[in-house]
Amino acid sequence: MKNLNKIEEEVEKTLGSIEGIKRAEANPYLYGRISSRMQTSAAPKKHVLGFVIVAILILLINFVTLISYNKNKPVITREQKMKAFIYDYQLENEYNINY
Repeated sequence: MKNLNKIEEEVEKTLGSIEGIKRAEANPYLYGRISSRMQTSAAPKKHVLGFVIVAILILLINFVTLISYNKNKPVITREQKMKAFIYDYQLENEYNINY
């Protein structure tokens, strides 16, 4: 019972403190400052342009790397793959597979 009464007292005290709150007042020039900043804001365009340039450069570097990697890659035939498989699993002596 004591606990419930204490909780009710705290709730009443909190609600009583809310009654004395006044509405916050803004600076009278705040709206003008915000609207002028929104009209003269050209910075986001620069950021978007910079982002696009960086993205294109990254894609270009990836493309060049991919082409140079594939150019230097040795060509392995099916026969070489089969010989490597037979050697790896030591199938040379047990089975005589000719591919």
